[in-house]
Amino acid sequence: TSTGDVDGGTNNGSIFAITTGGELYGWGYNYYGQLGLSNSGNTSYQPDSRSGSSNSYNFRWPVQIAPTADIGVNGSVGGKNIKMVASSGRYDNGYTFVIATDNSVHSTGYNYYGQLGLGDTTTRYRFNSVGMTADSITVGGWGYCTYLLSGGQVWAAGYNSFGCLGDGTVTNRSSFVRVLSGAGAPIGGVSRVISGGNYNGYNNVYFLASNKQLFACGYNAYSQLGTGDQTNRGYATLVATDVDQIKTGGYGSTTYAVILTGGSIYTTGYM
Repeated sequence: TSTGDVDGGTNNGSIFAITTGGELYGWGYNYYGQLGLSNSGNTSYQPDSRSGSSNSYNFRWPVQIAPTADIGVNGSVGGKNIKMVASSGRYDNGYTFVIATDNSVHSTGYNYYGQLGLGDTTTRYRFNSVGMTADSITVGGWGYCTYLLSGGQVWAAGYNSFGCLGDGTVTNRSSFVRVLSGAGAPIGGVSRVISGGNYNGYNNVYFLASNKQLFACGYNAYSQLGTGDQTNRGYATLVATDVDQIKTGGYGSTTYAVILTGGSIYTTGYM
């Protein structure tokens, strides 16, 4: 079977693959239900013998999740073909989002900060419909916050202590809220969302617009947002123009951004 998309995480996480026909497969760590198969060690339903693992909630090789689950459990993605998957990948807070071919959004897994966007902080072991549609999903902050992009508009949910959700507050959100500009109006024209977040919740995020404007919000103690200071931002703040690409990296509380614009490379943050 040919594969159309693959998403995975490091640090003993989970891996997903989508075939060109829209079938979703997953394998690896599943303690928090991030595979969406309702077979975590916290439930009575256990995977079949093919898991080949001493941990009943892990799978050592691919298991079909949608449109028909190999083990008969797939939640709201049952009968749906999938076109995108995004997973936090971490073993200690794994969660997963998928977009079906009808653009509907579904989530499962760890939900301590409300990052599943389901209106609560209850961990899920099967996929649940978020009740929204999206063009793409970005899982940021090492598994603490999620961004949905639809028609150039951005919605965010999850951990927000440093303002990385861009709604003008530092309040965690269990339902998706609009990302706002510094003027308090919803940001628009966004073509890509790039997570700059890192371990322990020191999260930041960048929004690249179709007109090449770059916006950023969240943690900024090392000037990684490119605002010329070390003040956190709770709104999506314009930081650069004529930007073609952006890459982020870092670990712990230290992050950096590399921006390519007009053939030149610029950097900001901790080096």
